[in-house]
Amino acid sequence: SSHFGLQVCQGTSPYVYRSGTGGMTAAVRPSEISVSIQPSASSKEAAVPIGPPDSVEPAVIYKLYRGAVGKVASQESRVWVEFPALQLCWTRYDAPALDQDRVPLLDVTRCTCKHVGEESWGIAVFAPRGRRHLLPLQQRASKTDGGEQADEFEVVQIAGSHPGLHEFGAALQQLLASRDSEGPGGLEFIQRRLFQYIWKHQGDSRSEAALFEAQAVLAFNS
Repeated sequence: SSHFGLQVCQGTSPYVYRSGTGGMTAAVRPSEISVSIQPSASSKEAAVPIGPPDSVEPAVIYKLYRGAVGKVASQESRVWVEFPALQLCWTRYDAPALDQDRVPLLDVTRCTCKHVGEESWGIAVFAPRGRRHLLPLQQRASKTDGGEQADEFEVVQIAGSHPGLHEFGAALQQLLASRDSEGPGGLEFIQRRLFQYIWKHQGDSRSEAALFEAQAVLAFNS
């Protein structure tokens, strides 16, 4: 947060008010008011550029937002990206994701997507081993399937034959690649502009007549 100093001068007797340390001074006289503001060094360092990721299209964001279906621990489940919280979530049908059923996108090291059968796909998501507390207690000491590296562990594995699962895995890989190459600012931009991404995807995938109808419905309901 920015820290400022405020100096008020009335006549020849200055009255000083301090809200912190920094470079803001204000001199107030009966006929003159002058204010100069300079952010502190900590404020400048905290500013991180945030912009749209160049390598992620609205269609990719929409696939991650909608999610996919598959099996987690032999239970029919849904997996999706909760962009408002910047988390990958999974849970059984018609149930909210619990704390152990989600992982921050910034903690995901990688995602693998491969065939596990003739018509089935398997998605595995990994996080740093130092974040192993993300797992339920009974799984923290479990053996791995050999897909883990020394510095990471498998957070969740989703398998299924629905074609959308493979598309979801590929979209997640693309999002993570963008995060690693362009920085986390892209994720924050998507978080803030999620509705625009969804609307852009809908606009690109609808006919002109369908768009006109959608706009009419929005206007009627607003």
